[in-house]
Amino acid sequence: MKPILLMSLAFVSACGQGNVDLRNASVDDVAKITKQAKTLNPGQWENETEVVSVDIPGLSGQEKAAMQAMGQALVGKKKLTKNCITPEQAKEPSADMLAGDASGNCKFETFSMSGGKMDAVMKCTDPAQRGSMTMKMNGIYGGDSYAMTSEINMAGAPGMHGGMGMVIKSKNSGKRVGVCATGIKE
Repeated sequence: MKPILLMSLAFVSACGQGNVDLRNASVDDVAKITKQAKTLNPGQWENETEVVSVDIPGLSGQEKAAMQAMGQALVGKKKLTKNCITPEQAKEPSADMLAGDASGNCKFETFSMSGGKMDAVMKCTDPAQRGSMTMKMNGIYGGDSYAMTSEINMAGAPGMHGGMGMVIKSKNSGKRVGVCATGIKE
């Protein structure tokens, strides 16, 4: 769930950028765009993440039922987090707000934002583990709120039965709910 929340914050932080349309961009490229954003509204934010579905393609019968039951235990559970965005963070969001890392293992196939709508596809590979993850996200954004859906497709992950994959669909939303409870000046 952490990649979803971090990428959500990246989208919110870039909400004042106007039209952004990147292809085959590194995490650093997208981080530069979000660092230039100046319209993230500081304050107390609430973020909610919910797993909508978990699927393990390629399995059948009892094997699928057993593994699916483990994944389904996550479905419908909502996770609420709260965080304070300081004026400094709002003026210059840090690159670590993005999912993935700058090691070159993650790349945005697409990253676009325009007219209050956002869309991204990020792919991460781990040659040592022979696995990959593709995250597709889309939604709406504004200075005080966002809502998005995401699909994470993991393929060939170690620890997965026979190196099979898993597809996790979720939704995430956030809103600014007021001033920071910590007494930070906004």
